[in-house]
Amino acid sequence: IKAFLNKHKYPIMRVQGVFCGTHRVLDTEKQEINEILRKSVTKQRLNMNTAKILTREWVENFIGNSHIIASLPHISEVSFKGPDTAVLVAPGPSLNKNIHLLKELDGKALIVSVLHALPRLVKENIRPDVVIHMDSKPDQELVDYLISSMDFEIPLLIVSSNLPRHYQNIPHTDIVWTEVSANVHFELCKFLDIQFPHLSGGNVSLYAFNLCAAWGIKNIVLVGQDLSYRGEQYYADSEGLENAIDVKSTKVNTEAVEVEGYFGGVVKTSNDFSLFIDQFTQWAQTDLHKESRVINCTEGGAKIPGFEQMPLSELIQITKKKAGRIELLLDFDRDKEAYFRQLFRDYLNHYLSETKYFLEHANVCSKIARTKNPSQKQVEKRKLSEDELKRMSNENRILDVYLTRLATDTNDGNAGIINTVSSEEFYTKLCREVIRFRSLIVNALTNFP
Repeated sequence: IKAFLNKHKYPIMRVQGVFCGTHRVLDTEKQEINEILRKSVTKQRLNMNTAKILTREWVENFIGNSHIIASLPHISEVSFKGPDTAVLVAPGPSLNKNIHLLKELDGKALIVSVLHALPRLVKENIRPDVVIHMDSKPDQELVDYLISSMDFEIPLLIVSSNLPRHYQNIPHTDIVWTEVSANVHFELCKFLDIQFPHLSGGNVSLYAFNLCAAWGIKNIVLVGQDLSYRGEQYYADSEGLENAIDVKSTKVNTEAVEVEGYFGGVVKTSNDFSLFIDQFTQWAQTDLHKESRVINCTEGGAKIPGFEQMPLSELIQITKKKAGRIELLLDFDRDKEAYFRQLFRDYLNHYLSETKYFLEHANVCSKIARTKNPSQKQVEKRKLSEDELKRMSNENRILDVYLTRLATDTNDGNAGIINTVSSEEFYTKLCREVIRFRSLIVNALTNFP
């Protein structure tokens, strides 16, 4: 059920479970199946809403950044040596309970922070080893706040390939990029000759969780990972996070649900955080984490099933006193940089070639769609072109992602009794979108050194 719904590309308006056959289904089994359906549909709707709002922005940022990230190391070029413990710092309200203890882990554990927890760490004079950010929403105010308040450089800054460029101005020593979309990740690995697992979950903390496992770190500890809200408090601190709080306020007001709390009882959260709780549990059970000991030291918020729970003070007591020097090693010289830059050029030129062919077939469909009484030959020709459009869309992930909003809007418009988007209108818009997509690539290629 999960696999089917995860692969469904268009909005799901309604799902009804029907139990067929002669096998008697227990009430507990029905409840379990219905719960899977509910969560899967919720996840699919959240993904579709996010895709509708942000996919074009993601692709535009990715293409616009391509000449820069082509000269930066990919996350696969980083290797880690040092402690067998990593502490992942998130900005939940409970971070205020034990943030002061993080200093005692300096040199004993790898401190990995999501960007929204960094302002609170800076205020406490705690310097993380790694900072990760994946959210494609621009936030110049946060960047400016960090630049003005930081008196150190982050040893390793990890950014998503589709981030607005101003995030790269955050003080850092080394910077690497990664790709969070599974389909795009695998396509990039193929074109850029990269060998690296897909690590992304539903949010940046899940990515950090999986990255630590990929680096072979045994003990992975969560701090500040409330995955819930305390009244109107969404973060441990609000300084620098005004824009993020505005986004959270909107989500909480429209999506409030209850989940099991860290200390029992129930706590308030949102649908997306509820899904992240499930994803933490599911990822912890995968082969990637088969050697991991996963510990939740948040001391508040929501319970994450499958994780040990203990106070951070107790974890500090059992952490090795001398854990060895922390080393984040980058294998990326000028020859590799030139090699990847050329592969990126080839990748973008591939899309110019594919979209030229795509546009030819889209124009065929558009022309025939405008014909009032098409002949049988024209109908067959349109069918062949539509098949080619589907094939190329499935085989070219960046283009497919870019066209998601158009496809979603069209499906929404035609979901009722009366279709509101005609074939002629759709293909006219499709041609316009592909021309715009090609212009982005042409402009990007002119920026390559």
